[in-house]
Amino acid sequence: MATPADRCGYEQPVITRENVGAVCCWRPVWTGRERCVWHADEDEKPRAAFEAHPAERGERLDGAVLRGAFLTGADWFVDGTLIGADLSGAILRKTDFTGTDVRRANFRNADARGAVFDGANVEDAEFVDTEVQGASFENALFDRAVFREAHVDRNTRFGDRVAYDDDLEAVEGEALVVTAEAAIWTYKELQRLFGQNALPEVERRYYLREKDLRRRVAWLSGHYGRAVRLEAARWVTHYGTSPSRVVVSSLVLIVTCALLFPFTDGIREPATGTVIAYGPAGPAGMAAGELFATLFTSLYFSVITFGTLGYGDIQPVGTAARALASVESLLGALLLALLVYVLTRTL
Repeated sequence: MATPADRCGYEQPVITRENVGAVCCWRPVWTGRERCVWHADEDEKPRAAFEAHPAERGERLDGAVLRGAFLTGADWFVDGTLIGADLSGAILRKTDFTGTDVRRANFRNADARGAVFDGANVEDAEFVDTEVQGASFENALFDRAVFREAHVDRNTRFGDRVAYDDDLEAVEGEALVVTAEAAIWTYKELQRLFGQNALPEVERRYYLREKDLRRRVAWLSGHYGRAVRLEAARWVTHYGTSPSRVVVSSLVLIVTCALLFPFTDGIREPATGTVIAYGPAGPAGMAAGELFATLFTSLYFSVITFGTLGYGDIQPVGTAARALASVESLLGALLLALLVYVLTRTL
């Protein structure tokens, strides 16, 4: 059926991951044009024209042409649909896009400072050279959105976690893979965005979120070997960002080995031939002074073994003590190398 001459009749080709179906605009044409005020292909349309024909809450305005429009503070788009809309060069300061579907929309060179995109779907949208300082994107969907050369600041909010992250436990199988990939891609894009804008603390926060997500996905998808490695990286180095965790891990290893050495055949001081061990009665059967001396000597031996400084003036006795010393020496070398790596990375 042909569209009446007094109606817009614009139809937006819908190309999205979840096809929402096409829609035909039935708004009256804008005076002297072939389309309505929202779809007429013109730049810098006057705000009064939009206010004379405002969008209704939840209305679909797919393919709207808003290039260079002055829409500061507008709330017409809340819970609406602007799939494929052209907002390049528009002034969108404090404009409310809460819950709006702006997939594939073009925000190139727009001024969206202080705009609100909370709960919006911005997948595949382009924020190229866009001003989004102070804008809020909490709980928004970002998969494949492009924030190239976009400008953010400390007040730009993307939430502590991305929306896909919260859905992981509720999906499985192929849906888990798709959701995890979307979340990882989003975290990487946020790291790049904040790193590009010289905000390393925020960049680090999303780096940690990405690594933590990978760990959880490994457990949920049954990749237990990878999950164990990520757990070790989490607790020992905080994914390569915490020298203090490496130091604490090293101290735990040293003290643990110091407590274990006397339970083996012990360690011997070659100069005197004295063997340091708990003996048949165990630590409970030793005097306090003797127990302290045993633990002190064992701790000293553990420290020099950890540092791969050689056994020095003390040697392990028996297979168990030698095996424990070998393991500590190996782990000590690995932890010291990790400490150097983490320090270099974080300085």
